[in-house]
Amino acid sequence: MLKSFKSFFTIFLIGGILLTSCQDLGATSSTTCNTGELSSNSSTSIEDSSTSSTTQNSSYLWSEEIDALLYEVLNESYKSLPVFECSNYEGSKRVEDNINVADIKAYTDDSNCSLTYSIVLRSNGFALQNQEYNGRNYYSASLQLSIYQTLCVSYVYVDDVELPYLSLSTYIVDTLLETWPSKDLINLFGFDIPSLDAESYQFNHVVQNNIDIAQIYCFGLENLDEATTQYKTILENDGYVVYTNQDIYYAHKDQDNIEVDFYCDLENQCIYIQAYLMQGSKNWPVDDLEIFYPFEIPQYYEEGVRYDYGMFQSESSFIYYIDCYYVSPTSEEKYKKILEENSFTYLNQYPYEEYGYIFTKSVGQETCNMQFYFDYSYMVLSIYFILN
Repeated sequence: MLKSFKSFFTIFLIGGILLTSCQDLGATSSTTCNTGELSSNSSTSIEDSSTSSTTQNSSYLWSEEIDALLYEVLNESYKSLPVFECSNYEGSKRVEDNINVADIKAYTDDSNCSLTYSIVLRSNGFALQNQEYNGRNYYSASLQLSIYQTLCVSYVYVDDVELPYLSLSTYIVDTLLETWPSKDLINLFGFDIPSLDAESYQFNHVVQNNIDIAQIYCFGLENLDEATTQYKTILENDGYVVYTNQDIYYAHKDQDNIEVDFYCDLENQCIYIQAYLMQGSKNWPVDDLEIFYPFEIPQYYEEGVRYDYGMFQSESSFIYYIDCYYVSPTSEEKYKKILEENSFTYLNQYPYEEYGYIFTKSVGQETCNMQFYFDYSYMVLSIYFILN
């Protein structure tokens, strides 16, 4: 992945992935809602039911009766549920597994209405799922309202001979768990990660840049600072390598190919943990570098490092980059020493604050010009080769 970088060395070129909680990720998120099981067609006892046939009115979101039904079930959060517009609705309330559910029939002859509504939900931040059963597509969607609650909706088009309709069921689930979410983590990664003892937990699965991320909030801890130190020790005892940057902990375990990051979330009074599979290649791009240079380019290596590399074009040059992930902040000085030991020359007349480190080496008619620095925002050692 490409990131912002310091100014390029002007002789070479004229003119010159963050830890965040789910509220800041801007990612697709999902929570275990059992949305496929809660539908108006399921066989369950209805404790409280009131059915009405209504016509849409412009002064309401859905209609007067449906708005009242949704408010009863979802409270003010009903405004977060996008309207499926049609001229006639029927609605009822039921209770299943101690969860209030609003069932709505939105009468329409548009056989593509499920897909249309999916697009609307997606554009409003809902995470989508769908599955086919007996030739019919069943859809579910979820929106995280807070770290404690998730709004869920399931829907399916019913091609009734007399009055076809879109069947919707919507409800809110409390997402706090009493135990560490081992099952969710195993379902996501195929294995668990070390746990932190807490009074309660909240688990989310989000997708950012096509990377599956597990988010865990740990509540009810007496001392958050001690808890972060305790979890650091737990990870290290399990074989993780842990680095710290500005009160954020970055840990990875090469054997399991897993990254675990965590910090003290003062706003929500909890420890926030996120985990995801390590990205990138284990192999230094020797073949690519041999194409560009007739002499060896020293590799940067430490346990667990992953490489992401490629090429892009700037205003006047092609630039080949290597991003070294899961490395320590001291990687910058270590690589500087490696280059000096391999007869590369450090051009210290260029300010580090603007350029990072600039090194060069010439063999015969061939010259390698390179620039590198450690990016604390992404915890990555970025290396650039300027190809003339």
